[in-house]
Amino acid sequence: MANSNSFNEFTIVVNRERYSENLTARKPSKKDIALSRARHRLEALQDRRDIEREYSVEGLFDE
Repeated sequence: MANSNSFNEFTIVVNRERYSENLTARKPSKKDIALSRARHRLEALQDRRDIEREYSVEGLFDE
């Protein structure tokens, strides 16, 4: 990632806005946090089921 000092060395448009980090990002809401945790739990459950299916007796017969 470019830093603010070297950004304008590579740009053709001189008046282009310089690189800056987004310091005004909003904090996640409680709803966003809950949805994110639910998604992570679901992904972990799916991963566990995939591993169990792969190493189970039924998984051996699938191959």
